Amino acid sequence: MPVLSTEAVVLHSFDYSESSRILRLATRDAGTQSVLARGARRASTKFGSALGLFAQGVAHLYLKGGRDLQTMSSFDCTHARTSIG
Repeated sequence: MPVLSTEAVVLHSFDYSESSRILRLATRDAGTQSVLARGARRASTKFGSALGLFAQGVAHLYLKGGRDLQTMSSFDCTHARTSIG
């Protein structure tokens, strides 16, 4: 699967299973995407606390056609926001 590195903003986030999180991202190159961040809820993770609402950064996504839920390998946060304003 090809890896796409693109600028993204977290629009929505909710917990999935014991250690993962599902996110809705607005990306520059792939439009709006739903992604699975495996292990994002663990204490020591490559995502850290960067996946808060409205966080902006570079998302590294594994895109596969025909899927509604893509996989995110990492997220490099550049701006952590608490609100839109």
